[in-house]
Amino acid sequence: MKIMRQIGGTCGYYAFINSLSVLFPEVQFSHKDVYLLLEKSLSMKLTHVGEMFDYPPTDFFEEHFEDRGLLIHLENRKIDNLIGDMELLEEEEAIIISIASGKKSSHWIGVVKVDGKLLTLNSMNRSPKKYNYKNLEKKHNKLENRVYNFKTYFKLSKKIRRIPERFFYNNVEKKRYKDKYSDMMLKLVRELEDATSKGIPEEIKIEYGSYYFLKKIAK
Repeated sequence: MKIMRQIGGTCGYYAFINSLSVLFPEVQFSHKDVYLLLEKSLSMKLTHVGEMFDYPPTDFFEEHFEDRGLLIHLENRKIDNLIGDMELLEEEEAIIISIASGKKSSHWIGVVKVDGKLLTLNSMNRSPKKYNYKNLEKKHNKLENRVYNFKTYFKLSKKIRRIPERFFYNNVEKKRYKDKYSDMMLKLVRELEDATSKGIPEEIKIEYGSYYFLKKIAK
């Protein structure tokens, strides 16, 4: 089981698609699915550069995937006992949750159960991994009162672009993401960064205290 690695600051959308790839193993997911989801999210002004620091409406995702023939149920659940909720997951269910990343940002991951074992789906990795779930809970709790400064994002983006193309774009981006839509994703993210770097809010509060519960609905 492989995980699609994210392009740009789009971990929330990749967390959804990677989780769906486990719930719907008969469906071949690709960067195209992330691209189309991001396009729709942009048209509804739910994101600036592909980030998800809050929780977009559940019906946005349900309707988007229903149009593709995938029936899902999605809830935004308040956290009371996160570890207990993860242990109660069934095979065709997932938890999609935001955790602290570094000292200033956040990162979305999926949690699924496969063959009775809990696995995390992290778009920074190539394959699912076991995780210390007490540590995951601690990482989520670090988001309390956290505010993201977009200046950090654009500084990092500019730093990455200064790396010579032969070292970064060709060797990393091109070889890691080999399909038409991966190139389109990269182009879209770069265009968004250029277009919004001056008009974007300087700070955005990162939502905390809940997660998405995702369930496959049998036809």
